[in-house]
Amino acid sequence: MTRAELLPWRESVPALRWGIWFGFALLSAGCQGNIEGALPTTAQPIPGASGGGGGASPPSTGGQPTTCAAPAPGPSPLRRLTHREYDNTTRDLLGDANHLSSQFSREELFLGFDNNATARGTTTLLAEQYMSAAETLAANAVKNLRPLTGCNPDDAAGRDACANGFIDRFGAKAFRAPLADAERTRLTTLYASASSAWGFTKGIELTMAAILQSPRYLYRVEFGTAAPAAPNVKALTPFELASRLSYLLWGSMPDQPLLDAAGAGQLTTREQLATQARRLLASDRCHYVMTDFHRQWLGLDLIDGFDSVADGFSNDLRPLMRQETTQLVEAAIWQGGGKLSTLLTAPFSFMNARLASFYGVSGPSGDSFEKVALDQQERLGILTQGGILAAHSHAAKTSPVLRGKFVREQLLCNPPPPPPPGVDFTVAEKDSSLTVREQSEIHRADAACAACHRFMDPLGLAFEGFDAVGRYRTLENGKPVATSGELSGSDVDGTIDGPTELAQKLATSTQVKSCVVRQWFRYAYARDEVSEQDGCNVASLESNFASSDGNIPELLFALTQTDAFQYRSVAAGETP
Repeated sequence: MTRAELLPWRESVPALRWGIWFGFALLSAGCQGNIEGALPTTAQPIPGASGGGGGASPPSTGGQPTTCAAPAPGPSPLRRLTHREYDNTTRDLLGDANHLSSQFSREELFLGFDNNATARGTTTLLAEQYMSAAETLAANAVKNLRPLTGCNPDDAAGRDACANGFIDRFGAKAFRAPLADAERTRLTTLYASASSAWGFTKGIELTMAAILQSPRYLYRVEFGTAAPAAPNVKALTPFELASRLSYLLWGSMPDQPLLDAAGAGQLTTREQLATQARRLLASDRCHYVMTDFHRQWLGLDLIDGFDSVADGFSNDLRPLMRQETTQLVEAAIWQGGGKLSTLLTAPFSFMNARLASFYGVSGPSGDSFEKVALDQQERLGILTQGGILAAHSHAAKTSPVLRGKFVREQLLCNPPPPPPPGVDFTVAEKDSSLTVREQSEIHRADAACAACHRFMDPLGLAFEGFDAVGRYRTLENGKPVATSGELSGSDVDGTIDGPTELAQKLATSTQVKSCVVRQWFRYAYARDEVSEQDGCNVASLESNFASSDGNIPELLFALTQTDAFQYRSVAAGETP
């Protein structure tokens, strides 16, 4: 990215411009590993041969390493905070819960997630939006200047000392690590220039605004230690590990106990890292990350754009469908033993009167959501929830293609091949009297279509017992609905009759467990698992997930114990 793309500024605030340039210079130098004093250099490498590999054999896939003896973290991309992480961080740093990221440019998805480093460039527009947000946050913060700075702003003689102390404290919290001498000098100089021109309050405000749009705040900048853990590998510093822990498990900045542990050198061994990981996992704040992952993995955001013409469907149902899935995730993972199999085959869901009435389910009588026992011949687990079914349907009718593609991509990690060019997607839709199953059969009879549709349609047809908006049905166009289908290309192949049977099969699948591990890998590390160096990381995670019987919180813990989490690779051209 260019300086112009990352750092536009207001010509009317020269002191702030200078502060932003300091931030860009820091990021530019840091990315090359050439900046001096940017982070503490006293951290010791985490001992041990491999990050959580425990000597596990790597996958048998061709091209993967044959040993797990040395740390192999794989790529270590520079990560910009997601919009949600930005909001969480500003809330925890400043107590501001205004969700300013709602004004930012829309985030791009890559591999199903909005945090993938590949798709997280910074445009000129986004940089301008970051500046506006920083100015707004700083202007609001200085309205309560005494608690913000911790000193008396009316004491003219003590203002400079007050400002210097504030810069040290606030800067360290915002950057998630103590300020380096060069950073401190630049910020105090910025404050002095601004306060001389516009007074103490404005000086604090503009210094805060510079900090809040610095790459050190907006990015998770990592340099690692000078001591090599292996050729072309660096161990992360305790403060870098603290940030990795908090953003993985809480989606936000480290809390004070975690920063204190990093400052005291208590994140330098695997045991110390594990202790802090367990503490963060035990906090209710971890629920946010669990919800965020499942929101993206299951495609729940698609409900917002779902504009169905089905009778009885209205906009008020969208948030209710979201809440149904969110509460099932919460119950299955945090109150139900944490197992993936529970999520797939739970014989219960959560509804209020409005949603239950829409589904044709009896029980709830008010606006509050209640736990509802399901008819297990009709519904079972997340795959039969209205939000999931609607998110992968067309507006007017069901889509075995979209539903089958969802299962194959998100639960089996076995996406179908792309369609060949020139395919007529409407060939089977010209006769409206046909059922969706009959249209599907015509598609698959065409050799040009069959190559792709044979992977998706037989899976998606198992869901035909539900209409486009997730209501159970037995008739379509006056004809009985058949829910027979077939699962192929997996370790649990066979015929299936309906989504409940499919869910039960998937819950026993080793391939599904492996796929969920890979989905979490992509979400946790903001990248794909394509590198040869990831063989041991993935093997370790799959082994741990299998030994825990598919326990998802334990998978999160295992994600903090890999080489990919605890080390970083030295980039090309960087000094090891």
